[in-house]
Amino acid sequence: MILHKNDLGNSIIKEFIERERNKTRQIDIKHYKDWRQVIKEIVECEMIISSSLHGLILSDAYHIPNVWIKFSDETFDGSFKYLDYFASVKRPIDGPLVIRSRLDLSDLLQYKDSYSPITFDAQKLLSVCPFIDKNKILP
Repeated sequence: MILHKNDLGNSIIKEFIERERNKTRQIDIKHYKDWRQVIKEIVECEMIISSSLHGLILSDAYHIPNVWIKFSDETFDGSFKYLDYFASVKRPIDGPLVIRSRLDLSDLLQYKDSYSPITFDAQKLLSVCPFIDKNKILP
């Protein structure tokens, strides 16, 4: 589970993590010491549940099935950035899974089978990037 900073103290999440502590983990992508450790933790997961856009992007980058969850309307920036990202990688946009009460692992795992890896052409992005030497990266 990778949480948006506004969800860190949520009581539903605290109860879920305590109840499912042998099957789940919370990955902190804000207060890490080594970014490699964050990536290692993500790729060790069979699925990521995230209210953080960064959690969804990292999961998609490593083809880890993931689901966008939302616990409240407290996120400052709303849904626009999520929808923008999903459109940019041709990811189906179903909106977030809104969690307002008890969270069950079995309910979340059903989303794993419906996950499709993103479609993304890094070469197109690199070819227009203004601050890299394209001769060193592109074939």
